[in-house]
Amino acid sequence: LDGKAILYADRITKSMQRAIDETGRRRRIQQRYNAEHDITPQSILKPVDQTLLEMAQLDYYEVPLVSESLDDYGSAREVEDRIAELEEEMGAAAKKFEFEKAADLRDRIKELKRLLLEVGDFDGDGAN
Repeated sequence: LDGKAILYADRITKSMQRAIDETGRRRRIQQRYNAEHDITPQSILKPVDQTLLEMAQLDYYEVPLVSESLDDYGSAREVEDRIAELEEEMGAAAKKFEFEKAADLRDRIKELKRLLLEVGDFDGDGAN
């Protein structure tokens, strides 16, 4: 069939050229074989496996948004502890290849750190 790969690079490296050449070599062999044996390549049609659909839905994990203020925390130490928890969750998500979840957690961590910096000496009594 008519497949296409798009490579993005400033220049073609030696390893890239070897891979491109090897792909071309294999394609020529396959085309010769198909011609010799009267084979016309055709796409296969298979039903989508339900487990694949379930796995695809797992890619869309939503992390709750960070509160606009630090009023939910009693002290700067509580915020720092929460940041540490989120960092552990982020690491675990990345190890499980849940990169969207990890990125959301990273953004939440950044927001909490930004809020901590904004308020300076945070005492948790609402007098930020």
